[in-house]
Amino acid sequence: VSPGSKYLSSKVFESLNELFTSSQEIQSWLTQCAHVISGECESCVSWVTPLGFPVTQPYTTLNTSRSNFVTTNKKLNPNAMEEKRKVKVSTMKNKNGFAPNFIHSLDSSHMMLTSLHLWRRGIEFSSVHDCFWTHAADVPVMNQVCRDQFVA
Repeated sequence: VSPGSKYLSSKVFESLNELFTSSQEIQSWLTQCAHVISGECESCVSWVTPLGFPVTQPYTTLNTSRSNFVTTNKKLNPNAMEEKRKVKVSTMKNKNGFAPNFIHSLDSSHMMLTSLHLWRRGIEFSSVHDCFWTHAADVPVMNQVCRDQFVA
């Protein structure tokens, strides 16, 4: 990567942090929560979405250690190999993934609630991520339902 690209990207991120201080504070808080849950409590981060779906981040690593000496029948057998496997919670992956995964779960819950309420009204609806579409004549209703479900 060229020095110019590095400089430009650092300036873009600095300006985003200045413009969106509240979102940066929320992201930082979520990251701190994930650090405590995965690091100090040694548990994968989990939560329940507004729709009631349980979510657990499956970020773990498998640590394998081998020992050349194995005890069999209370005798030391130096020719046998013993392999111990231990699943360890990945604090770094839980910290890096929690904020975006949590926000995506809220976005998808909002989209599902919006689509269900529009479907009940007989309004056709399409979406990709956080972009919602309907027929032009139904846009005012979709806008209202979308806002109602956001705060529901």
